Amino acid sequence: MNKIIYLFLLCLFISCKDSESDSTYQNTDDSSYHESDDETDYEEDEDDYEQGIEDGDYWASVDYYNPETGYSATYTLEVEVYDNEITTIYFPNDGYLDDSHIYAEELDDDGYAFIQGNDGRTFEVQLDK
Repeated sequence: MNKIIYLFLLCLFISCKDSESDSTYQNTDDSSYHESDDETDYEEDEDDYEQGIEDGDYWASVDYYNPETGYSATYTLEVEVYDNEITTIYFPNDGYLDDSHIYAEELDDDGYAFIQGNDGRTFEVQLDK
């Protein structure tokens, strides 16, 4: 009887060792770690490419249109760019429109953005180059 128990324990021990080595083998063979490194490099490259216009203040031609009154005009105004989006439009009388008045829009490669105000007015912004 002791021999049977001994053989059983020996088989159990050997099977546990085989499971550990299979598990270790699977972990070392798993290339997902290397793939994630490659993905990170790709994402960083993609972020560098998508930066667009540098953050800061720029002069721009702004075509304004108010659909309620039908009034339209073109102005040269200073605008703020943050994260490749127009975030603020400044007026000469110290007034401005920011995220409480307009919805930030991403600039295209040519420095153009179509912005809608929360009251229906629109602003076509073209950065001066």
